[in-house]
Amino acid sequence: VLGRDEAENFCLLATACAEAVREQPTVVCVPAPCKVFGDVHGQLRSLLLLFSVYGFPSHGIGDVQSITYVFNGDFVDRGPHQLEVVALLFALKIVYPERVFLIRGNHEFRSVNENLGACGFKAHCKSRFPAPFGWKLYDTSHQTFELLPLAAWLGHAVMVMHGGVGDGSWDIHDLAHVERPLRELEVRDDALAESVVARAAFHAVWSDPSDSDHFMRRGVHQSGRGEHVPEFGPDVTIDFCRRNDIKVVIRSHQFVKEGFKVMHAGHLITVFSARDYFVDVDNAAQEKGNDAAML
Repeated sequence: VLGRDEAENFCLLATACAEAVREQPTVVCVPAPCKVFGDVHGQLRSLLLLFSVYGFPSHGIGDVQSITYVFNGDFVDRGPHQLEVVALLFALKIVYPERVFLIRGNHEFRSVNENLGACGFKAHCKSRFPAPFGWKLYDTSHQTFELLPLAAWLGHAVMVMHGGVGDGSWDIHDLAHVERPLRELEVRDDALAESVVARAAFHAVWSDPSDSDHFMRRGVHQSGRGEHVPEFGPDVTIDFCRRNDIKVVIRSHQFVKEGFKVMHAGHLITVFSARDYFVDVDNAAQEKGNDAAML
């Protein structure tokens, strides 16, 4: 049975990780070469399988001394091992603060966790630990999430962020001015219209690309996620890359069948690291799943 001692150890881990990320900027510069992981969603086994095949972020048998690691958000919600994933990533950040980088996704916000009900991170913490320890773990985790960077500038040639470029009206330097700790994102129309910094934060975390390079999908449209969330076309991605002097945007945020997908004339890549994300475990034999990938 998990109790006070385990909860206190986890909170110490979260606090130490918070101190490590607090020292780094909102847009963190990451040296190449680098591995980029997408959504994990509490799937510890998928993450460990990728490590076992492509190398561990460790000394000795691992490659962390020669390759940096970026974990591009959505560590929690829906999966069976949410706390274990968070504990592992926090520990890696503490041990390798200049080699491992954690980027915030939309699921590292309290509102998203709580709207998911029984499969959300808040419910998961409360189911694993008796009161009041479950709530303490949840709150302490979010105090760390609120300090996480929103993007990684990889080798000054690649931009890694969870969602995407949004309407393309902002640039990397606007995103760098987002102040942390950031408890929630601004979603009011007037605030998003008036503040390019607020708009940059919201779009970097939430926006989606059009799923086609066809002419009709150019420009900015409304995403299926809601009225505030933009869907951006290939022309928006290409212009964003040109203005910011980068070659590629790597993002996550969406399930893709093969685990990764190259889009927008090669200027955008989606990577997803949670295997069989939509497969119901009770009907796994009848359902087709998805691969997990890293770049």
